[in-house]
Amino acid sequence: MTLRCSPSGPKDAKIALVGEAPGAEEDGKTPFLGYSGKELSQICREANLPREECYLTNVFMERPQDNKLQLHWCKGKKEVSEEYKDIL
Repeated sequence: MTLRCSPSGPKDAKIALVGEAPGAEEDGKTPFLGYSGKELSQICREANLPREECYLTNVFMERPQDNKLQLHWCKGKKEVSEEYKDIL
């Protein structure tokens, strides 16, 4: 079972950064921790953008079982549209 990864940062932020789904480091915490968080922090520094002024969230709030995003995305669906099959 995975825990919900809650968004962080000001809700009225001018910039929102949206990840795909929480990784193991973010399970039950906030988005963009671990390696992705280090990368994001570096990008924010280089862009002169204070990370704490950004709203951070994910498309999926829970980490997919065994990191299989396809199963998480398709949960409850009988068939995936042809246009999306190539990206899953």
